[in-house]
Amino acid sequence: VLDPQTCQCSCEDCTGPQTVLDPQTCQCSCEDCTGPQTILDPQTCECSCEDCTGPQTVLDPQTCQCSCEDCTGPQTILDPQTCECSCEDCTGPQTILDPQTCQCSCPD
Repeated sequence: VLDPQTCQCSCEDCTGPQTVLDPQTCQCSCEDCTGPQTILDPQTCECSCEDCTGPQTVLDPQTCQCSCEDCTGPQTILDPQTCECSCEDCTGPQTILDPQTCQCSCPD
């Protein structure tokens, strides 16, 4: 854009989601992502989390922390590293554990 007062050229202001103007190239871009969301969409300038990898598949979009799905069924003990569910240990005289039903029984 040519300023008729100064005969100097300047860039047009950015419109849309890209608000960062490079005065050398007159190209508009997005602001960098801050906080836990590090993936930038260059079209919308929205930041999002990286996908979960490994056994933790549940993503918290606010903190970008991945966690395990809750245990269902008789296995209620969750290993946060492997996301595997297991039974509570048997207590008392019943020491034989059925890993499918999580039922304790007496030794033979």
